[in-house]
Amino acid sequence: MENRAVENGVCSTESVNVSCDVWSCKNSDSFSADHLVIMVHGILGSNTDWKFGAEQFVRTLPDKVFVHCSEKNMFRLTLDGVDVMGDRLAEEVLEVIQRKPNLQKISFVAHSVGGLVARYAIGRLYRPPKKENVEDSTDGTSIDDLKATIGGLEPMNFITVATPHLGSRGNKQVPFLFGVTAFEQAANLLIHWIFKRTGRHLFLNDDDEGKPPLLKRMIEDYGDCFFMSALRIFKRRVAYSNVCYDHIVGWRTSSIRRNIELPKWEDYINKEYPHIVYEECCKACDTEQSELVSTDDDSFDKLEEELVTGLSRVSWEKVDASFHTCRQRFAAHSVIQSYPNPLHHSHAYAIVKQTFVGPEDAVAQNIVVHKDSPRGVHFRRAGPREKVYFMPDEVRACIVTCGGLCPGINTVIREIVCGLNYMYGVDDVLGIMVYVIGGDGTQRGAALIYKEVEKRGLQVAVAGIPKTIDNDIAVIDKSFGFDTAVEEAQRAINAAHVEVESVENGVGIVKLMGRYSGFIAMFATLASRDVRTVLFPSPNKVLEKTLLQNDCCLIPESPFYLEGPGGLFEFIEQRIKENGHMVIVIAEGAGQEYVAQAMQAADERDASGNRLLLDVGLWLTQKVKVMRGHAKYLVLKTRTDLGLDQKDPTYMIRAIPSNASDNIYCSLLAQSAVHGAMAGYTGFTVGPVNSRHAYIPIARVTEAQNTVKVTDRMWARLLASTNQPSFLNSNEMLPI
Repeated sequence: MENRAVENGVCSTESVNVSCDVWSCKNSDSFSADHLVIMVHGILGSNTDWKFGAEQFVRTLPDKVFVHCSEKNMFRLTLDGVDVMGDRLAEEVLEVIQRKPNLQKISFVAHSVGGLVARYAIGRLYRPPKKENVEDSTDGTSIDDLKATIGGLEPMNFITVATPHLGSRGNKQVPFLFGVTAFEQAANLLIHWIFKRTGRHLFLNDDDEGKPPLLKRMIEDYGDCFFMSALRIFKRRVAYSNVCYDHIVGWRTSSIRRNIELPKWEDYINKEYPHIVYEECCKACDTEQSELVSTDDDSFDKLEEELVTGLSRVSWEKVDASFHTCRQRFAAHSVIQSYPNPLHHSHAYAIVKQTFVGPEDAVAQNIVVHKDSPRGVHFRRAGPREKVYFMPDEVRACIVTCGGLCPGINTVIREIVCGLNYMYGVDDVLGIMVYVIGGDGTQRGAALIYKEVEKRGLQVAVAGIPKTIDNDIAVIDKSFGFDTAVEEAQRAINAAHVEVESVENGVGIVKLMGRYSGFIAMFATLASRDVRTVLFPSPNKVLEKTLLQNDCCLIPESPFYLEGPGGLFEFIEQRIKENGHMVIVIAEGAGQEYVAQAMQAADERDASGNRLLLDVGLWLTQKVKVMRGHAKYLVLKTRTDLGLDQKDPTYMIRAIPSNASDNIYCSLLAQSAVHGAMAGYTGFTVGPVNSRHAYIPIARVTEAQNTVKVTDRMWARLLASTNQPSFLNSNEMLPI
């Protein structure tokens, strides 16, 4: 499962840098590990196949390993032949080493045919010692020059998983052919039509320019590929093989054994790893002193014997695994835990030109940058992946919602359920946790759930969907329900205008949502900019009057004060004098310090740690009423008393159905979350970053709140539109 918390940037296009924070990818210049681990995928695979395995290395060896998942031999390129892929891999490794001058050690972990590619690559990367013996080192030669290396690095581990070391020719070497001789012979003749040169290499029927098969040449240090010399200098060589239910690679070919050497494993028990049924440490065999093994088995093949004998010249740790009790046993060859995405066969995506998101697609957090600035933070682009982590028929999906009502929440829940069912065939959806829908407090809770799941090693994906009507989630462009809230808040403001225009000196106060962020108040006020012409009767004729929306917007991010030059009272007096009415839009979190002082209230918080807010709308209404008694506000005092109207449309806004824009947005959020969780990502929140949906580590969206920047242009636009002061001009905050 994946959760890549981004620090200095999501994985570059050159390599997958997995840091100790599971999904995390760091820029190459910020990583100090000295051990390079090269991970090589199998045939028709990609570097994303290794996401699970790469994370395990990083968790076990934090800050010690630099994991590079090979990417130069992906998909159809894996059909070009073991030698061609091996040359590409060798070049790729040298490029990584060149970019990382601090690297000192190197290990290889390879799956399936990738094991053969890695074998060829280390043969090309082998560097013999520069001096024949230690006595020649008196000329100042470094002790490192006395050692053989792989690309200049010290070789540590060579690990293969389900690799056809002995090729695929012979009886029962390819299990899905069922050991039927006719099938095996036909495969030998037809394999090159399917897997091209790689197929010939696997079935040992390549005869390039009359040379022996490539796999035989490799165990003889043939030409410029010194595979056996390279293999000897690794400190450890480990071969993992599947005892049964591997439909691709036979047991003896992946474990480098003869038929008569296959062990009995029924009584072997490994309590820590129950799938491991046998372990064996095989010492190196001296082929010059050993006799050829003879057998009466009809499947005996002289070439196979030469391969077994050659590879046995070095010691191997052999680990045999069985998945006969596992529900996913028929996919045991795919130990990298990925499966074809069911969307391959979806009628909904049948006409889509590019169904799947590329493994290296990323979304930049900042799109306006200076010419020479660093590339900055990037997030993995959201969307369906070509391979998924979970088998759909084994998935139990859960949904939990937290916090208050929000327009669009029903759409999100519906789209999660329908997306899981229609796109992935998941039928078991419960109303408790995994897809966590909520605000910043809920997302922090989701982060704790993710860490506990990770600690226990559970196969559970935790996906967050940001739900906060206040739009105070960091990183993402906006949260769902916000557009609907602004639209409905605008109606409340317009209704307040109608009421205050009907009385002399009318003042309306509309309190809107916004505990810490004033986005709804700001955008709803901006949306209420209209000019209306009304008709009113007079004794002699009907007169026309042009009315302007006269608003004042107060938000938590911009402090205000009541009395004194530039204060709110002075602004109200001025507006009433000019226009005869006004509406004050105030976010619920604005002026809370004044309300607390007036009511002598304690700083209390709810279960999520949020401050319990006092009713700023009621408080401001009372203050404006008291304002009439102040001698300094003569205009208000000598004219008709203020007609006051207070509106609190909070729950009216929260309970309405989402508008068209939010409905579409909610559908995209839900489907992106489904795609991410099914692909094996976890500990992420989904949302748009610069109009492109991305998977964002939960820690990123909970480390700070999104607030209105009063020094940015949007707040300046509002001040210019309402012509209100910033209330920041006074040198002191006068008492209320």
